[in-house]
Amino acid sequence: MISFGKLNITKGFEEWIALHEVMAPKMLAVGTQFRFAVANPIEDTLFLLIEMNGDIEEMLDAVNNPKAIEMREAAGVKVETQEMISSIDYSVFWEKDVHNTSVKILGTLDIGDEFNIEETTKYLRLSGSDKLIWSGYSSEENKLYFLMETTSEAKKDYELI
Repeated sequence: MISFGKLNITKGFEEWIALHEVMAPKMLAVGTQFRFAVANPIEDTLFLLIEMNGDIEEMLDAVNNPKAIEMREAAGVKVETQEMISSIDYSVFWEKDVHNTSVKILGTLDIGDEFNIEETTKYLRLSGSDKLIWSGYSSEENKLYFLMETTSEAKKDYELI
């Protein structure tokens, strides 16, 4: 199962990355892996793509046991703000050469029932300088979620997250 979610942080993205490096081996051992994490410009909200393939009880215990909560809170994670935005049926990572300092747009677009994830760029109408980084489709909501790097103005056809 792949989930797209968010949470609030108080100590910035680098502190969360440091926490992730410590917790990742334990998370992987129970079948949980962050596929990407991106922060908003003021670094108080993280958006995450999480792949979960293990036993649900073990996965929950790995992140919700008292020691893990203490570590997360010490790193600035506001544990109570965790929110699953959507489950993702199909997901593609399009671009791997992405600059950390570039402008990113994280958005959503309502789409029809006959969606083909391989045609994501057609739905988004990207300009020549835009790079699609990731897209994911939720059939439950008929929505395309996406992350792109851009030098152009935000398009009006989709909603920014």
